[in-house]
Amino acid sequence: MALIFVDRSQAKRHLQGARSAAVGIQTTCALIELSLIVAQGYGLTTSLAPVLFPLSVGIDLFLLTPLKVGRALYFETRVTEPQAARFSQLFHFYRTGYRRCIAWRFSVWCIRFGLTVLFCVPCAILLLVTRMAAQSGAPTVAVVSFLLSLCLLVLALLLTEVLLFRYIPSVYLLIHVRSARSAMRLSRRITKRTSGLWAQLFLNYAGYCFTFPLVFPFFYVSALFQTARAALTRQLILQNTAEIREHLLQPR
Repeated sequence: MALIFVDRSQAKRHLQGARSAAVGIQTTCALIELSLIVAQGYGLTTSLAPVLFPLSVGIDLFLLTPLKVGRALYFETRVTEPQAARFSQLFHFYRTGYRRCIAWRFSVWCIRFGLTVLFCVPCAILLLVTRMAAQSGAPTVAVVSFLLSLCLLVLALLLTEVLLFRYIPSVYLLIHVRSARSAMRLSRRITKRTSGLWAQLFLNYAGYCFTFPLVFPFFYVSALFQTARAALTRQLILQNTAEIREHLLQPR
């Protein structure tokens, strides 16, 4: 079965009759995430940064993670069993599978950090060259190497995000499997040669980032995006062999 790109019209069909609940879920998650971002920023600008910043990161990991997985559960249910989707699913993983959620988020953080450090090594080398050139009185070399380092930094961040496409389905697989490790492993397996499709999905919604100041349109579009991600992941699951589907789609 060939993968079919999930456009906005298909996402709208999945959300038919449930726009208010979907927007409510996106709004709830966004307000909590925004509060944590503000707290983290405040923690970095005060003398209490050594205490406040780690505390806010801990809150993000241990309190927000089940909310993120609960959101994935809701949108995955909207795609597979629309009548069973409930707003209360947002809080499902505070009661069941909490440790699995924390292990999954921490694993994603570690992978992101490792890839970013790896790809930023050339950038760091060029920054060292920039400093040496500036100290030795070669401003032209310093400027060129600095600009190249900025280009490499952008490229490093871009490559990191592209490689992380392989782990996008893991949050949905986490709903069905017993461990974060299984979710991550199976996510890598089912996303082989699909980076282009994920990039197309993200680019299809990139322009709507400018709706953020309009508040409601932003939350509605973000709900469509979450639905499209869940629908694409569902296709990836169903595309695999019967043995894999049986393992992934075990009862909740």
